[in-house]
Amino acid sequence: MGILKEKEKSLFESIKEDLKRKGITKIVSDGVVSEDTWELVEIRCLFLLKEAVGENDDFSLTDFLAKGARYKGDKTWCNVARWIYCIFKQLKNPSFPIHIDYYDDVRKVGLTPNGRKEWLKYIAAVNVKKEPGKSKTNTKILKEQFKQYYAKWIPKQLKMYEGINLIVCCGAGVKECLIDVFEETFAEKYNFKNWKVFEYPGNYTARILYYELKNGTVIVDFWHPAARTSNEKKNNVFTRLVYETVIKKK
Repeated sequence: MGILKEKEKSLFESIKEDLKRKGITKIVSDGVVSEDTWELVEIRCLFLLKEAVGENDDFSLTDFLAKGARYKGDKTWCNVARWIYCIFKQLKNPSFPIHIDYYDDVRKVGLTPNGRKEWLKYIAAVNVKKEPGKSKTNTKILKEQFKQYYAKWIPKQLKMYEGINLIVCCGAGVKECLIDVFEETFAEKYNFKNWKVFEYPGNYTARILYYELKNGTVIVDFWHPAARTSNEKKNNVFTRLVYETVIKKK
């Protein structure tokens, strides 16, 4: 076990002790899927999500992802694997945005455990709520629980991951949770005027908010990977967004 994984383990031991005193006994640990690939990857992407699905389970999200993920047809990690695959393809052609055909090329990446495993090993996945829940989350309750139980822990966790290029806030309420702990996490003052709008220049109507930190990290307020928006649209918008806000500036 590497230094980063040791830090994650120690952090979650403290989180479990704290939450157990508050009556929360089921905890899902999360973080970097593979320390080896995280250290080597050219673009470090952290996906910030609401909560893990598995109402009565106490498990490791990173172990789940390292084995290829999938939960009863859930599209979340199929799509994230596809997004990372497209980032890698775009990095081979950094001078201009490329078109990657979704149905002929990208879609198959998320269909098998081995395909998902190959690309999920490059990410970090962090839930703002560490207690597992259902597939649908009440955003109001999520934000209340975040302030009550998790707000002191998320800054400690995110600060462990140095050199992050992209933080993807996945779904309603996640961005707001991050804003609540913005200054503690990033050591800079939050300014709502710094949010910019990315408009997808293709056949879809898509306007995505993003925020660039002083150190160059880009925070994106994006769809949840399993949102009802078509997988092709989410994939194409994500790929072009990352190109315009991260890859082109490297």
